[in-house]
Amino acid sequence: RVRSLETLNETDVAIFASPNAATYGLALLERWGRELPKRARVLAVGPGTARQLHARGVSVSTVPQGKYDSEALLALPDLQDVSGRSVLIIRGQAGREMLAEELDRRQAVVSHLVCYRRVALDDPDPGVLAGQGANQVRGAIAGIVIDDQDFERMIRPQVQQGFDHLADGTTLIECGQHDG
Repeated sequence: RVRSLETLNETDVAIFASPNAATYGLALLERWGRELPKRARVLAVGPGTARQLHARGVSVSTVPQGKYDSEALLALPDLQDVSGRSVLIIRGQAGREMLAEELDRRQAVVSHLVCYRRVALDDPDPGVLAGQGANQVRGAIAGIVIDDQDFERMIRPQVQQGFDHLADGTTLIECGQHDG
């Protein structure tokens, strides 16, 4: 749904859907010799995304407070009256469509810049999981992004035995501070 690079200059609102979108989206624009228009409002899904944008010299107009997802973005004043406005969503492949669908319902002209993709591993590295016995590893936080089905299929069965508790990312987010 990206219209074309020629319409990039028409962007009224640019939404970065994740820290990865900030990192890879800006790198992609730079590689193409393009940048967001100076007048565009830049929205970050959360403080982590805003930090990535600031580190790359992009001023962030707005960040949701307290909750960092599509619903929180849609509640922002910048996205209330978007009829006829050009909104560019910078995101990963196969991300949620709810944000785009709601902006479309609000009659925005929505386009996407897909700048990275999530890839599920066929099998986890057995070397990583080999030392997961109770005397060797007391806990771990995996810095990978996989969906719930892949977590249940690949990870949980192989590491469950050595841990008192194994939580997926949703549980960890509920326990800690998620900063998008």
